[in-house]
Amino acid sequence: MSQIIVPAGADLLSIGKQAPRVALPLFYEDWHDGFLDAVKWGVTLAVGGTSSTSKDGHQVAGLVSSARLGQVSAATDTASLYTRQFFDPYYGQTALRSITERTCFEWEMDFGSSVTLVDNSTTFFGLSATQGGNRTTNNVIGFYFASDVLRAMVDSAATETTSALTTAPNVGTPHKYGIKIDRVDGVRYYVDDVLQATTTTNIPNINAHHINFFYQGDTAAETYVYFGVIRAWREDLI
Repeated sequence: MSQIIVPAGADLLSIGKQAPRVALPLFYEDWHDGFLDAVKWGVTLAVGGTSSTSKDGHQVAGLVSSARLGQVSAATDTASLYTRQFFDPYYGQTALRSITERTCFEWEMDFGSSVTLVDNSTTFFGLSATQGGNRTTNNVIGFYFASDVLRAMVDSAATETTSALTTAPNVGTPHKYGIKIDRVDGVRYYVDDVLQATTTTNIPNINAHHINFFYQGDTAAETYVYFGVIRAWREDLI
């Protein structure tokens, strides 16, 4: 039988609090299979929209595998990529598990073209209660663009809270984006592991959110956004 040795005079409660948080994996994608797995991912394409993956194409954050999402010929073309799996990031205000767990999402992303070529009205990256949701969809949590600057937002039944990022990134270079959600801190938004914004109001109390990326270009030119590793996990707050 294993034994736990407690130093003389030690506070048992303090020792318990020093234990590392447990990461509970929910989802992981690194694109190394070289194609969109139809079991994991759904794609919705308007006329001219495209999606693809490549093992040796555009590099994202040092990775040679990536997914490509974009539009080809017209500013009205759109493309969305979303997980078929859904997540319960907030658990609802009365759910017991929401007291002890935080839900985390992160992905690597790089716009291969100028941010001025991105449509500000619909482009969205984060969590959506509907597959293929966008900036105008109800019940979303994520990042969007305003005047070509990346910002953070939540929407609960058409009531929004939007936030500026402390330091808006240059989205034309690779970055890691993250969202962490729990009842204590609300929604926190990260870029390269640095906290950029926090939201505590209008968090949608919806128990089915998909990881969702919706892209629309703002020009007739061919434009894309690229994704590297995408993952989701839960942290134990106890």
